[in-house]
Amino acid sequence: MDDSTSYVIFPRMEKLEESAANLIRSSTYISSFPGAVLRLLHNSIDAGSSAVQIYVDPRKGVIKLSDNGCGMDITTFGQVGRRCAHHSWKTTTLNSLATLGNVDIETRQLGTKYVLGKKLSCNQVTDVYEVSNPGLTGFGTAVYITGLFAALPVRQLSLEATAPNIVFLVCRILEQAALGTPGVNLTLWAEKRVDYSWCYTTEKSTRGAFRQLFGEKVLEDVCFQSKGVNIVGIASPGDPVALEYTGRYQFIYMNGNPVSSNGRINRFVNKLFRQVVNHGARLARNQNKKPFGSFPCFVLSIECDDSIFDFVYSNKSELTVEFKNWSLLEIWIRKLFDPLFSKNPSILSQKQHIKKPREKSENDTIGLVDEWKAFSLRKTKAKKGRQRRSIARGQTNVTRKPIGVMLNKTDLRDVKVIAQVGNKFIFTKLNKKLICFDQHAAHERIRLEQFEDDIKQRRSIFQIKRLEQPVVIHLTAKVRNELTLLDQYRNYLKHWGFTYKVNVDGELTLSTMPLVFETSLRGEPFMEMLDFILNSPGCQSHTIPPPIRRVIVSKACRGAIKFGDPLSLQECHTLIQDLSRCRLPFQCAHGRPTCVPLSRLK
Repeated sequence: MDDSTSYVIFPRMEKLEESAANLIRSSTYISSFPGAVLRLLHNSIDAGSSAVQIYVDPRKGVIKLSDNGCGMDITTFGQVGRRCAHHSWKTTTLNSLATLGNVDIETRQLGTKYVLGKKLSCNQVTDVYEVSNPGLTGFGTAVYITGLFAALPVRQLSLEATAPNIVFLVCRILEQAALGTPGVNLTLWAEKRVDYSWCYTTEKSTRGAFRQLFGEKVLEDVCFQSKGVNIVGIASPGDPVALEYTGRYQFIYMNGNPVSSNGRINRFVNKLFRQVVNHGARLARNQNKKPFGSFPCFVLSIECDDSIFDFVYSNKSELTVEFKNWSLLEIWIRKLFDPLFSKNPSILSQKQHIKKPREKSENDTIGLVDEWKAFSLRKTKAKKGRQRRSIARGQTNVTRKPIGVMLNKTDLRDVKVIAQVGNKFIFTKLNKKLICFDQHAAHERIRLEQFEDDIKQRRSIFQIKRLEQPVVIHLTAKVRNELTLLDQYRNYLKHWGFTYKVNVDGELTLSTMPLVFETSLRGEPFMEMLDFILNSPGCQSHTIPPPIRRVIVSKACRGAIKFGDPLSLQECHTLIQDLSRCRLPFQCAHGRPTCVPLSRLK
């Protein structure tokens, strides 16, 4: 051996303390507050839940989630909190949360009588015990987290400084879940200082879920299938008029898992749409008009073999995807959207423009785009309906598309009423922007939230009426099999105005019901409530149940100001000021917009 050879002796590496190792592992697995909600929500959906309720208080690091899933058996529940023995994603998430905060868990399996409980923290894991006074009223699992990230002061300070934005990110996670699993009821509410609530009710399809969340938009079905890959979804048509000014309405799922909306797939789809609609936008600029938006709406589900891609978690706990061959994926996506672009003759790809240059003519204007669009929309009856919706949204030759303006509730207090137009719309001015309000939609939203407040505070609309003649209801076999559950929900039903007795023969005698229902309906409202409870155990008293919400939505609509009702300037001003005090002022009770920016004023 050469004596001149030198060696570097590294100091011996000491093993991290177990507590430090657990903290690093857990804070990597759950790196943010929304990431914690995402993990818990995945557990609930994986457990077969049809209803999930979530309460968040980011400033205090509090998350409360309850579901009506299958619950955990005593063997699996016993492994929670023991890292060396866990064997499921559910226990992985709960173990990590226990390292980052304090966790109380209650669970009850379907068909079992008792609610099991367990408390977890960084230093202590209790044995499984029977809960004497459970917060979980049905079967499923409830998780109560406090002091999340208390051991990580930098993240704790971040929670306190960005609480409203964190709630928005949590809402985005729930939107992804609703579109991916439209058959699950989701409810979110935040602490008083943020003052935010959000609710999604079951839909039969992703299209229905999208409509409930974001209102009516023109969307086409898309599908591509090849060896080893299947892509299906809905997307904006290849028409510049249908594009948005924001990527807010873009969702992608890989093998059923929602992935980040800022990923490479989204960027490629946006680039693709910008290329193919660039022709229409150029025509608009030639006419001194504001160019169209460049972001399509889409919800895509990509199913392919696990060997050609991998999931990666970003530092925001967002799931991103990496493909072995991105070029192949881009080819698939091009083929997926080709039918949309070919439906409209005015939208040509760049290669087509090179091969066949367009001749200049008097009709080489935005009007020509409208002619072709109108021709394509006349082809089928379904497309005629789409054209009517486009006109209703303001997409006509006179008004192209709402301008890119961000509005909040405080802005509504500063608008100045110009005039009522056609006894339908209220034109207003905000700084240098012209904003149009739908008088019926605005008043409908005001009335809905008044009814909601009346119900929660037990005012006039929610008086309880004792029936002059009790209603006898013969329970179905499904309900009789859940008589124990029905007995557990007696206080819940009483809270909402229904009192009853059940005899040994399975007959239910209803003696009171809320006045919000017509007495002539007899037992129908109660049976709706029973169906809701049996399909959504774990429901909370502070959330208005769907059967009652449907009634107040209908009352809000029928009693609201109608199209054709004349209003004075003062009445218009009062209407908008009342709207500004609503919790959700920008959509009516059915999800349609209450106002839309029209143009900028010089």
